[in-house]
Amino acid sequence: MGVGVTRSEPITAMRAVLKVEAAEVVDSKFTDQKGREQKQFATELKVLSGAGERDGETFSEWFSFLATGEIGPKTKTGQMLSATLGENARAETLEELASKLVGKTFAAQIGTSKDGEYSRVVHDTIGPAPPATAEGDDSDGDDPE
Repeated sequence: MGVGVTRSEPITAMRAVLKVEAAEVVDSKFTDQKGREQKQFATELKVLSGAGERDGETFSEWFSFLATGEIGPKTKTGQMLSATLGENARAETLEELASKLVGKTFAAQIGTSKDGEYSRVVHDTIGPAPPATAEGDDSDGDDPE
């Protein structure tokens, strides 16, 4: 096999359950369509299920929003926040909101970036994780007696 820089194909899945392993607020190098400054939640996402042999792997994803902290419910970021934290996903600071994401799960399609090099969560496919795979499900399959 050898050593050195390796390239792997991006992870793709029609419907995967993802867990937020890490999240932080960073400045975006991009502006929105109206030229307004943006920030991003830089996240590390772990594939819990839905990607076959790629389950267990992680990838980076950036969720953008206006630098003012206004996040619309129909944006990719708004959909992810609603899926992980509920319809009233709010906090005192953006950093607090980012910390609330860690350990949370959601379901989404995983596609690729425009250049086909990187895995990306697909906008308008994001929703809550199914209850059986949501974080905190400590059932061991036994029926309660």
